[in-house]
Amino acid sequence: MKNFDYGKATKELDFSEFKAIFEQLDNVKNSIAPIKQEFISRLAHQMEAQVRALAYVRTGKVASWQAATVGKYSGYAAVRPKTGLFVATKNFKAEIAKKGKGKGKRIVRILSGAHYRVRAVTNAVDLGHDIRGPSGQAERYTPRIFHPIVEGKHFYRSAQGFVDSLCESHARVLADDIAKEIERGLSK
Repeated sequence: MKNFDYGKATKELDFSEFKAIFEQLDNVKNSIAPIKQEFISRLAHQMEAQVRALAYVRTGKVASWQAATVGKYSGYAAVRPKTGLFVATKNFKAEIAKKGKGKGKRIVRILSGAHYRVRAVTNAVDLGHDIRGPSGQAERYTPRIFHPIVEGKHFYRSAQGFVDSLCESHARVLADDIAKEIERGLSK
């Protein structure tokens, strides 16, 4: 078997002519990132406004707990309940101690009542928690016919259609902005 000379069989490609084009494309990529970030942030705040409008139930507490979130590197946008918040029942009493230098407070011991995570309450409203049936004995008796479902049920799902149409309408604007940026970057 003969020794095969790889030097003669391979062809080296010289990309030095394309170096300027590759640098321009890298510059365009870097200039598109802020456009994408601003676009995702704008969508997130519009989604938050829609969800807040749909989640507004009587006092508006559930709506006030909603917050827009933009993912790392602007990869996604979401509206979800704020983290770290609790809501307490009217008769809630607890021993509270400071955490330290301006870090807030913490509950040492619950004396009476209960407290719930805002996220749990929001999920209960969105999924439609059970409504107590009429006993006929309650002081503020209201027949069941007037409260067939939980107010605000499926407010996240109801906002989905709005978000879909919002994304479709804004996608054209984003595509135009990116096309202008590419033209500007390649014409330099």
